[in-house]
Amino acid sequence: MAGSHEQCSRTPDASLYVLGDLRGRQQESFARHLRGCAECADEVELLQQAADAVPLLASQQTPAEEPKVMQRVPTLAVAANNARAAASNARAAASDVGTLDAAGRQLPAGRPILRRIEGGASTERARPSSRRRLLKNPVPKPAMFGLLALAILAIVTVSLSSEGANVRYYRAQAGWTGGGAAVQLIGDRLRVLVEDMPKPASGNGYEVWVMDRDSKQLSPTGTWLHLNRLGQAGVTVPGDYHDWIAVAVYTEPLTGRDTIQSGAAVVADLRRL
Repeated sequence: MAGSHEQCSRTPDASLYVLGDLRGRQQESFARHLRGCAECADEVELLQQAADAVPLLASQQTPAEEPKVMQRVPTLAVAANNARAAASNARAAASDVGTLDAAGRQLPAGRPILRRIEGGASTERARPSSRRRLLKNPVPKPAMFGLLALAILAIVTVSLSSEGANVRYYRAQAGWTGGGAAVQLIGDRLRVLVEDMPKPASGNGYEVWVMDRDSKQLSPTGTWLHLNRLGQAGVTVPGDYHDWIAVAVYTEPLTGRDTIQSGAAVVADLRRL
């Protein structure tokens, strides 16, 4: 093989190696030599590629009286030389004239044609018939319902906790012993709570009144306490408690005109809140 450096002394053995005429230690020695000699390795590869053309060339060009080995070696060398010449001519033609694309149009010189390689990275791979699951073992439906219930309970608990943080209680003055009264503040709303409150006389009830901050006048709210059998009750007073300076509970007749002739059963001073 020609090159810019001195040819390896064992390069002529490449043709014998390809033809299988090296035996025993000679074959093993040359095989070891190929691992370290790029020149001989290239020669063997080129001769191997040209080996397919040897039978045809041998039948047309080789005299019958020559020995078998001498027939094959020159023919193989001729095929190798022809392969080198064809590759060189192809490179020269591509650099001078250019190449043609798939439609037969002339491309600029030196511009390669990119062709799709079957089985390459651009080939679309067949997708699996079944979709891939994120979980190897799907969660059973009862467990999913349980998790959903826990999530809802957690949300409600957080909501109640945040609401409970804004709830305040203040004890109010009660007109009876054993038990008492209180006001509950939730945001801008006020609730009146009583415990062990004695029942009013027949035909009467307990009505909530408020004193306006600006006019300093008491006015009924139309809101009544309905005691249970334990004397407990709780009612939300309509309006914004910030507009009041006091809230009170009076005994009033269930029918007829509202009066405050009796004393208040419950009084809460809101000015201190």
